[in-house]
Amino acid sequence: MSYFKIDEDFKNSKTVSGKGFYLTLIASLILIGSTLWVVMNKSIDNVVDKNVTISKKIAKKHNEKSKIVNNTVYDVPIKKKAASTDFLAKNKNIEKLPNADTKYRDQQTTEENKLGENQSTNINIDEKVLFILPFSGPIVKNYSNNELVKNETLGHWCTHDGIDIKGNQGDPVRISADGVISKTYEDPLWGTCVEASHANNISTYYYGLNKKLNVKEGMQVEAGQIIGSIGKGISCEQQEGLHVHFGMKEKDIWIDPGSKIVSEQIGQE
Repeated sequence: MSYFKIDEDFKNSKTVSGKGFYLTLIASLILIGSTLWVVMNKSIDNVVDKNVTISKKIAKKHNEKSKIVNNTVYDVPIKKKAASTDFLAKNKNIEKLPNADTKYRDQQTTEENKLGENQSTNINIDEKVLFILPFSGPIVKNYSNNELVKNETLGHWCTHDGIDIKGNQGDPVRISADGVISKTYEDPLWGTCVEASHANNISTYYYGLNKKLNVKEGMQVEAGQIIGSIGKGISCEQQEGLHVHFGMKEKDIWIDPGSKIVSEQIGQE
């Protein structure tokens, strides 16, 4: 009987002690968990507080920088305006530059003035030009007015675009009107030739002169001025004797020199 009682008591004590162990273990775990939760909660709060503090500091610095940048931007045009105003105030005597319209009007006025000057310079184009014969002498052949006439020297029919004035070798030949010597040259049929330009688009031609001339190309001459003398003859008009072939063009068209002649000659030597 005693044996079984002791054994039962041992079992009961063992059971109680086993339960106490587990209870103690659970209580310890709960305590540890609570401690860890408190610690972690405080750590999280500290981290959050620090982050909030850092964020506030960053935001504050950013706002300060933004203010500086904004002030700089706003001040730029004000400074430039003041600088330009000061410059103009110190330089009151500077002339204002004309705008594009004024410049164009000035150019147009200048061109119109130049045109007026040219017109006044060339007004003598419309003046009446007085022509004289190159020298006094009989006309041995007239202007044919585009009609065919027989050339006795060459033996064929052709137009005679001028008048032939008979003279002697060495007789002086004068320019028919005021003008400029435009050309001098030698021609195998016409001999030594001189061409002159006059006002109103008129040109005169002198063929059969002596090789020694008194003028040269580009020289300005006056009516009656001696340009040379009668030469030894004209090859293509030998049958007519010694003479000067005198031609005239108006606007590059042959015309009758007699239609422009107002005097036989001005002065003789």
